[in-house]
Amino acid sequence: MQTDKQTLAAGQTRLHGLDAVRGGALLLGVVLHATMSFFPGPQLWLVKDSQSSVALSVAFFVIHMLRMLTFFLIAGYVARLSFHRLGAVTFFKDRLQRIGVPLVAGWLLLFPALMIAGGIPRAAWDVSMGSFPLIHLWFLYLLSLFYLVLALVHPLLSSGRTMHLLLQPWATALLAAPLCLSLYLHPYWMMWFGIPTPDRSLVPNLPAVLGFGGAFLFGWTASLRPDALGLWARRWPLNLAVACACTAFCLAQAGLTPMLMPVPQGTSKLLFAASYSLGAWSWALALIGMAQRFLDHHSPARRYLADASYWIYLVHLPLVVVLQRAVAHLAWSWQLKLLLILATAFAVMLATYALLVRRTVVGAVLNGRKKHG
Repeated sequence: MQTDKQTLAAGQTRLHGLDAVRGGALLLGVVLHATMSFFPGPQLWLVKDSQSSVALSVAFFVIHMLRMLTFFLIAGYVARLSFHRLGAVTFFKDRLQRIGVPLVAGWLLLFPALMIAGGIPRAAWDVSMGSFPLIHLWFLYLLSLFYLVLALVHPLLSSGRTMHLLLQPWATALLAAPLCLSLYLHPYWMMWFGIPTPDRSLVPNLPAVLGFGGAFLFGWTASLRPDALGLWARRWPLNLAVACACTAFCLAQAGLTPMLMPVPQGTSKLLFAASYSLGAWSWALALIGMAQRFLDHHSPARRYLADASYWIYLVHLPLVVVLQRAVAHLAWSWQLKLLLILATAFAVMLATYALLVRRTVVGAVLNGRKKHG
């Protein structure tokens, strides 16, 4: 296995382990949304299936806990490497193309598509500054804000000396502390759904800013230390054990059925916030460490899926909702329905990527211009 020091010293910009985790996080988003029509209890999603599954609600909980903080940590890490390679002007132009353009063009196309797919009447398409439905593209909006801040403060982030403290095994709790406090103090926190996704307003909520922004900043500064990936690769068993323990505790406290009830201040809320925050950070470090340990080599299939994952995540939601509605009233098992939804959705999205995106201007916008073998 080539070490991260050797990779960076050789000037290589493709970190295969990080590629695998980033692509996996985006692809898991498709699975996440596909589970939501099968939630037990009252309808919480655009579609309510005739079948329900506690197993899928647990799968949603775990995926939601581990996915996006991991994504933003990787985004910060590779952003600093790209910044160093491209220079400031080219870097920010590149991010405007690959983040800003998909955000604006994607929202204009996908918001009405999702409303139509979900059967939402035109009169209910509420769009205002205070109530702006960013839908699943909220992560691009948040990234855009982070890059805007980065453009102003990046000269202050040129030293990795503080990383010595934050790379210690016990420092995960320190990293999780701001998120924990913001979740505890959030008056309307629906704890079953973890970090509130900032998808309903142009003003993101504080837990999302501190959680995802903290992960992005940590990833950016950690990339200044060439030993960071190696440390995470060696510590993945410890981080995975902590992540699993925290996840189990949170599920035991919150229950297996999704709940939208906010939790009053108290010891139980603080313990849950602490466990969820520590678990989310531990998942991120464990997944990155495992990928660096076991997947840090070139794989044509993983490379292809990593490239396709951006397109797949951007376009998946209206398609998934259409498929959920198509099977919702069928007297089939939830296992068969979920398999049909995912198999059909991925077949369509991979086909459109191969035919309409990979070698076109759309692919150049999303993934940058590259030579395809």
